[in-house]
Amino acid sequence: MFIKRCGRLALTVCAIGLGSNAFAHYVFFASQPSDSIYRCTNTGANLVTQYDSPDVDAPFGVTLGSNDMVYWTEDGAIMGAPDNGSGPVEEIVASTLAGDPRHIAVHTEEIFGFEVDTLYWTDFSGNRILSFDGSSVEVVAHGGFGGQGVAHPNGIAVLVGNVFWSQGNTIRNASGDAVVTVGLGSTIKDIDVIEGTEAPIFYWAEDTGSGGRIARQITVFGIPSTETLYTISSTPIGVAVAENLNKVFWTTAGKVEYGAMNGSTAKTTIVTGLSALKGIDFKQTN
Repeated sequence: MFIKRCGRLALTVCAIGLGSNAFAHYVFFASQPSDSIYRCTNTGANLVTQYDSPDVDAPFGVTLGSNDMVYWTEDGAIMGAPDNGSGPVEEIVASTLAGDPRHIAVHTEEIFGFEVDTLYWTDFSGNRILSFDGSSVEVVAHGGFGGQGVAHPNGIAVLVGNVFWSQGNTIRNASGDAVVTVGLGSTIKDIDVIEGTEAPIFYWAEDTGSGGRIARQITVFGIPSTETLYTISSTPIGVAVAENLNKVFWTTAGKVEYGAMNGSTAKTTIVTGLSALKGIDFKQTN
């Protein structure tokens, strides 16, 4: 998608996000009851409200684009604003086109020397995976006749142009094939994916029915293996891998936490005292 601007508007998206530049790393996340987009450092310091009501209304997914913009989903729309909190807030995709958006992701590529973004998000009630390339909203996958069996999708991630989403107890690829399956009764709430040596490495936030866990699937010698990285007493809602920090971040109803990408360290809580936190994502900028 070519970045188009109308005033301060730019076309780029993600879910809740960890943003960073060459000198600092920031976590962006949303709280529904306070109608706010928050930002803090990756250690939880300097917590600030970037945007709030009336510019924000029940946000869910959040992400950062290649053009210093933060994007989020809210009641049927995709919104965007400069990630430094300076405003203004713009409606990127209207409710008549966005469906019932939950988590959101961005794919960035370089075209003719320019970084261009395509936005992807899950339409939970519409059983669709949608994208926006700056000119039109497209249906990437759907649950109707001749479709890919999309059914109430939650999380979404993009790796090298390949789209993955979660629904129920599975993670699926663009063809609708299950690439990760967890136990019956569990729900994968959000996902992230990074490149692995043999195959993509999938990370996810899972509602196990009696609590939650942060888990991953890694392929070694052609055999995919699932690992529980962290067990959580409450349900995790969003997850994001900060590969350059060797950390995985996640949100629960009232906390932002992180641990090592391989689960080798104790989990650390960096934000508490807020409620109904939603998606999370990480982005490195230089």
